[in-house]
Amino acid sequence: MRKPLHKKDTKGSFWPQVRQRMYEKAVELYMHDHPETENRPELEELQEAGYMHTAKVLVLREMRLEDKIEEKKG
Repeated sequence: MRKPLHKKDTKGSFWPQVRQRMYEKAVELYMHDHPETENRPELEELQEAGYMHTAKVLVLREMRLEDKIEEKKG
C-alpha cells in the first residue's frame, strides 16, 4: 500500500467541508464589515485581512456544537 508523501495527499471529508464553510463565513463577515462592496472578495484578500482565521474559529465552534446537539438527540 502506498503511503502519502504529504498530508495533503490523503482525502477526507472533514477538512474540505470546513474549508467550504470557512470561505462562506469569511465572505459573510467581510460583507457585514463592508456593506458598500458589491463584489465578492478574493480568497487572498480574505486571508490577508484575517477573515479566514476568524471564520475558521467560528466554523469549528459551530460544527462542534452541531455534533453535541446530534449526540443528545441520538
